Amino acid sequence: MTWFHHSIGCRSGLGAYTLWIAPFHDRRSAGPSARSLASLFVLLLASVTFGASPGGMEKTYARCLEATVGLVIGDNLVGWGWFASSDGLVVTSAQFFHHGDDRRIRLIADDDSEIGATLVVIDRGHDLAVLRVENHRKTVRYLPLARPRPTAGEKIFLFSAPYPPRKMLLVGYVTAPCTAFEYYYTPIGYVEATRIASFMQPNWSGGPWLNAAGEVVGVQSAVIAENGITVGLAFMIPGEFVRTLLGTLRNASTPTLGAKLEKLSQQGRAVFGKLPSGTRGLFVADVQENKPAAEAGIKTGDVITSIDGKEVMQVQDLLEQVRAHKLGDKVMLEVLTPGEANSVQREVILGCEEAGFARTPAKL
Repeated sequence: MTWFHHSIGCRSGLGAYTLWIAPFHDRRSAGPSARSLASLFVLLLASVTFGASPGGMEKTYARCLEATVGLVIGDNLVGWGWFASSDGLVVTSAQFFHHGDDRRIRLIADDDSEIGATLVVIDRGHDLAVLRVENHRKTVRYLPLARPRPTAGEKIFLFSAPYPPRKMLLVGYVTAPCTAFEYYYTPIGYVEATRIASFMQPNWSGGPWLNAAGEVVGVQSAVIAENGITVGLAFMIPGEFVRTLLGTLRNASTPTLGAKLEKLSQQGRAVFGKLPSGTRGLFVADVQENKPAAEAGIKTGDVITSIDGKEVMQVQDLLEQVRAHKLGDKVMLEVLTPGEANSVQREVILGCEEAGFARTPAKL
């Protein structure tokens, strides 16, 4: 059984980087000595970095060990998940699932037993998916969700297995109290996440981030790497979005333009030299085929200067306005093509990131 991974080139306020969203490793068995060493590492790490008692962290580790599972799709161990309820609901990352993929889904427990599972709902805008375990046991050890969002600078733990089956807890730090939109790749598009400062390998996706009390504060989604080396930044999906998805058990309907955007200030002379002096807006770095922006006539290389009459200079601002709408809503974009003297108005009918997945309530 093998891992697979996605590696994509990206640009943001951080400059050019590579985004790793799913790992690759051979799945091998390990003896008791490996597990004992991993447990000892976790307890030492917890007592030193968190100021927590080894006894308390031992309980957290033991609970995570029972509640966290490997995610196998087809013949590939692609990521991780964790039980979020006593009735067999498992939370993981949406990045592993694609429309039309009918491969079998299995979960690997800590004792190497396999459990069949079915995809219940998906939220691509937050890289979340919920699975339902088939013929689950009456008693399931699950991880509780934390109520408050972690604060900036707070230390949190990620539980996963960077080198299966050596499961461990890794410390990270919340970098900001707010979320940001990160562009992953087609067809996922933009994901709303919190940046975490943590040096990890790109093979933790779907694992739970926990606070010192052992409560889940978020789900690991991706890491940033330069030249194949992680730079110490990861993307976590906040627990509040998990709570919403579990509460509704309906597929999300994330509004989308179907385009990748960049700050105009990141572009070079080849772009600025063809624009009127003082032009401000967002550069269209890529347009997905048959998506709303493309259907409205927007092309790669265009510049969006406003949405519904409001000037935009930050990707965050435009996406917040887009996501405040609903599927099928219309927005008016003012678009300037480099080399053209005048801008034009483009009416865009918003699409949905989850298009192709059934949007019906789950039957439990």
